[in-house]
Amino acid sequence: MSVLHGIYAVHDQMAEYGGHIVNISSVYGNAGVAGAAVYGATKAAVATLSNALRVESQGKIKVTVVRPSGVLGTNLGASIVDGAAAIPLAAHNAPRWLEHITQMGEGRLTAEQRDPDHAQYWSLTPGEVAEAIVNIIDQPLGVAVADVTLRSTGEDYVY
Repeated sequence: MSVLHGIYAVHDQMAEYGGHIVNISSVYGNAGVAGAAVYGATKAAVATLSNALRVESQGKIKVTVVRPSGVLGTNLGASIVDGAAAIPLAAHNAPRWLEHITQMGEGRLTAEQRDPDHAQYWSLTPGEVAEAIVNIIDQPLGVAVADVTLRSTGEDYVY
């Protein structure tokens, strides 16, 4: 409901004066997986609502859906999403994903996997997601980024 409340709070003023709504979804909204059914459904709803609002508000309000993946610093696996729910998102990469999760937990990721300037970089940070969102917002009025999935290049997720 927070996405609806946020839109409701700013919609009328933005429709009159312009603005940009950025809603955070997730790769969990791309495919239903056991252990994340409710979370995934809410993230799919965020994308559907945002896309409808974008069409309805075209020319008045820019609307962007951001779908981050692999942002382990959020600790969703510890409270909201069953940690096993990531396995289907990794699909055929699941064994490698499990290995990387173990390495991360033990502080054994390679230097390349921890380096955002390397192609093997493995997990986004919340700060990197925020920086990408600021970049999206800073686009000129005539450029609208409707939907973006943010990934680290070395991540194991398929969906």
